Amino acid sequence: MRADIYFGRRQYGKSTLAMHNALRSRRGVIVYDPAWCFQHWPESTAHNVARLSEILNGDEDERPHVIVYQPVGDDQPEEFEAMFSVLESKSHYVLLVDECHWVQNPMWATASLRRLVRKPTQYDAILMQTCHAPADTWSRTRSLATDWYMFKLTRTADLKAIEAECGQDVAIAVADLPPVHTPPQPGERRVYIHYQVDSAEWERVDNQEAWYVDLSLPKEARETELALV
Repeated sequence: MRADIYFGRRQYGKSTLAMHNALRSRRGVIVYDPAWCFQHWPESTAHNVARLSEILNGDEDERPHVIVYQPVGDDQPEEFEAMFSVLESKSHYVLLVDECHWVQNPMWATASLRRLVRKPTQYDAILMQTCHAPADTWSRTRSLATDWYMFKLTRTADLKAIEAECGQDVAIAVADLPPVHTPPQPGERRVYIHYQVDSAEWERVDNQEAWYVDLSLPKEARETELALV
């Protein structure tokens, strides 16, 4: 079962790329969104577990393809556990954990996330996590991932973490990727490295027209672009 991790700084597109790949899976998508970045699905966004349960347990024919959980509490690990208590009985879905550093650190992850990382087949789930920095994630998140997606990173600790799991050539390639400024400058390209763990193969991908969507776009414009998967 797939377990993707996406790394990159703000504005590089890691969350959009993750959502693009999640939609391509043809499964239902549940987004854990602690930073409230996914504003595109207001009709299927929950801010508490009661509303999340209502959406998940509603009429199957009317259930939305994308469900977003945006917690309002300050205790993110507690919020994640509460969300997963509703999700645990479900199967055949994608769980996209955005800004996953809120629910893990290099030595620890929440109990539910630990189970998902170690035994995704138990839930028939595809796990996707996004984060600014590899060095900020739980060690098992990195060692048990099946696919790495990396935008430009230069911090020594992050490059060492990449080298440990993906090899020196990949770490060098990630450091050599072009930058994206905030705000992005005209002509800048969002280029990333995709590393597949099982085959130990990697590629430099420059196809942002196929996946990039500005998350600040109006709902109608973004609906059209996100449908192109």
